[in-house]
Amino acid sequence: MSADPQGECSVSLSKTLTLTLPKEKFTQKSSALVKCVYVPPSYIFAGAKSGTLYRWTIPEKLDNPVLLPSYEVTEHEGVISVLYWSTTLQLLFSAGADRKVLVWNLGQKTIPEHPLVQTISVFEQTPLHIEAFQKHIFVVEMRGITVLVQQTLRGTMKSVSLFKKVHFIESRTPFFCMCIYSNSRVDNSGYIYAGFENGSIAQYEVQLSDHPTFTQINRPKHLADHGICDIVYNPRTENILAFSYNHIIRVFNPKNYCIHSKIINPNQVNYTSYFCTKQGTLVLLDTSGSLFIYNAEERITLLYTEKLGLGGLQITPVSKDTFLYLVRDSVTLFRINRGTVEKSYKVHNKSVFYVKTTRDQANDVISTIGVDKVIRTWDRNDFSMRSEFKIPTHLAILSGYIGLRERLIGDLIYAITGHDNGQIIYLNLTDKKNVELPSRHKNSISSMSVVSNEMKTVMFSCDYDGYISLWQIDAIFESLSYAAVSMVKMWKGHNKEILTSSATWMCGQLTLATGGNDNIIKIWRENDGGTFVETQLLGHTDSITSLEFDGFFLFSGSEDFSVRIWDIENNVQLFVLNNLHTHAIRQVFPVYDENKFASCDAGGSIYIYDYVKKQVVWEMHHTTDCTAIYIDKGMETLFACVRKELIPHKMPPGKVFRQGLPSIMPLKSQLSIIMK
Repeated sequence: MSADPQGECSVSLSKTLTLTLPKEKFTQKSSALVKCVYVPPSYIFAGAKSGTLYRWTIPEKLDNPVLLPSYEVTEHEGVISVLYWSTTLQLLFSAGADRKVLVWNLGQKTIPEHPLVQTISVFEQTPLHIEAFQKHIFVVEMRGITVLVQQTLRGTMKSVSLFKKVHFIESRTPFFCMCIYSNSRVDNSGYIYAGFENGSIAQYEVQLSDHPTFTQINRPKHLADHGICDIVYNPRTENILAFSYNHIIRVFNPKNYCIHSKIINPNQVNYTSYFCTKQGTLVLLDTSGSLFIYNAEERITLLYTEKLGLGGLQITPVSKDTFLYLVRDSVTLFRINRGTVEKSYKVHNKSVFYVKTTRDQANDVISTIGVDKVIRTWDRNDFSMRSEFKIPTHLAILSGYIGLRERLIGDLIYAITGHDNGQIIYLNLTDKKNVELPSRHKNSISSMSVVSNEMKTVMFSCDYDGYISLWQIDAIFESLSYAAVSMVKMWKGHNKEILTSSATWMCGQLTLATGGNDNIIKIWRENDGGTFVETQLLGHTDSITSLEFDGFFLFSGSEDFSVRIWDIENNVQLFVLNNLHTHAIRQVFPVYDENKFASCDAGGSIYIYDYVKKQVVWEMHHTTDCTAIYIDKGMETLFACVRKELIPHKMPPGKVFRQGLPSIMPLKSQLSIIMK
């Protein structure tokens, strides 16, 4: 089963802003843009073939999706080959075909009178690459790497920081690129990887000072038959991404000095630009105009691809979610829209509203029910579909229940679904049989609860007219027929729509809780004569949307955004949590034997809350309505239903759920702690 392309782990692109040149420069070849860079907090620079440097300022409020440059300056004599911004030094560096590197002070809102800080003219060839590390800059020419250090010159009026050449790394083989990263174990030290024309890379150990030293660690490693055009360090995995001119990226591990994987361009063309974020996202642009987005963590996984069109020259990061896309006459700001999780599975063609784990022939399976009127079971390890059952009705489905019945010939998985017009259908999922039950409901079946003890299994059905029905359903497990069930009684429970219910056996007494649009929770206890005695629980200020028993506790959720815990033995409210959710509660799920509950809401948020310690122990936020959740403690997994997707959230081992023996805290002790 694959991830939903529009789902919670999906990736898509959206264009947010275009930065362009004045119309009179569109047709001038010398005005064509060739390089761009982002300067925080809100500036974008682009260099042209003419040597002109342009600056755009991104406004806080985007009234116009197209912006013209607010500043331009020409100091280079010829095409600009490199633009580089150093966050550490807070300086912009530009290099050009005039064999100069210019140092700019252009990161402020107000441009200074003299923004050009320094012109460095120590190069014999066009600079190909610039890197900054601490107070040093490294400039790559084909003949070698020039190392410069920032030094403060004190004059009579004021001190000035300028760069001075302190070292030159040369090689018989022409250089193409380099990257540098720190050595976390030794202060003021790091490693340089350099890429060469002959397809090899070399590693240097660096000791940085005003007079730095460079030591080549190993012999050059030959990686490709074509030149290494760029090297990118992936801080997430501490690997090196080596780009060669034969459309192949090699993932190189510096620790064992070996290639452990490759990325081959399916278009069989070279990559023209690329970057890797701190979060491990690799973004690539090739000469055919195709953009690729990879997850470059432990495994290289393609997340997304899109054809942006011919003419793309460069992509460069702005933040973890945005990047710049450069063509000859404009720069476009793109946003990467990502879901909130790494793994999600499309399990239905419409929204999923029910999920539960059950056992199928001694194997645990995940069962789901969707608005598409289909029940499916899934392998809990690889999420492949084990079975599918289409509910035989044309009426909309509103509620469902999936249960397990033990029998000698093999356990039976069954489902009961509620539909419009009072329709109720029983489905034997194991033997693939079904039958419609003799319902007397007239309106939509909004909730169903099934509960068993040693003697019998009963079902409650509730509808939008406020009616409740009690069913005896033991016989249907053995004989699948219209007459194999009997409705014991039916009564008017609420004056408005019932939305949720939960049933339990409490001290041998059959007990039902119902709630809905009248904001009232009603507890129904069966007495010896078979009638039900009503008790009301008041406190919620909007519709009751979720009810769930856990021992003598009842958990409730509401459209008033609150979760409440009730003592059903004494019919009192023990606890209210009304400052956590900001949307209507969809479901409350007590975690068995944990003093915790999970709750999800219409905004997509899920919380696991410890009501004894009064703290959130885990949370997750999806992009839209989370309709249902289920916790499997054995798997230490919370399953969430969002749109058409099933999302497994694996809990940190031992951090959320208690391991080992169950809690033996007496009920009175729990009550006293909760009520504090």
